[in-house]
Amino acid sequence: MLLNYFFRTGIFFKIIFSFVVVAFIQSSAVASEFQLGSLTIKDPWSRATSSHQMSGVVYVKIINSGNHADRLIKVESNRSKKATLHDMILDGDIIKMHSIKNGIEIPANSEVELEPGAKHIMLMGLKTKLDRGQTVGIALHFQHAGLIEIKALVFGAGSRGPKRENIKGGLQGDQRKNAHRNH
Repeated sequence: MLLNYFFRTGIFFKIIFSFVVVAFIQSSAVASEFQLGSLTIKDPWSRATSSHQMSGVVYVKIINSGNHADRLIKVESNRSKKATLHDMILDGDIIKMHSIKNGIEIPANSEVELEPGAKHIMLMGLKTKLDRGQTVGIALHFQHAGLIEIKALVFGAGSRGPKRENIKGGLQGDQRKNAHRNH
């Protein structure tokens, strides 16, 4: 009798639809935090690329809650032929990008953010373009903590990161105007 009531009023289908939506959201969610010992890798993200682009970038925040420094010494990705650590430095009026040879130090009880216009992970020789909504697998090798594999969510080509995008991947407010400025 109760089931018959649910069918007649359409409540049954609303309940089923709600369960399907929740299951879909949970299955498509990407972890935004990864733990490796005293290191927390937070909000890994990338930007979409065109089919003609041969390189891409990945950004991430690394938090060291331990009492000893560590160092990010190597990065790898199955989405590119080569992955390296890069930095952007202002030399006079010119911004230059260069490879970081000795890794990136993560001081004790501190954090380091790889972000647009600064240190970042460079994916060179992309095997396929990066599309919004996909993930990029990245292996981070730390001198002391070891290896951790993470997934970076790909946002739109002009994105400024997960904290500045809405759920559908669009930029919020006036951020659209300045989205193209930083690498």
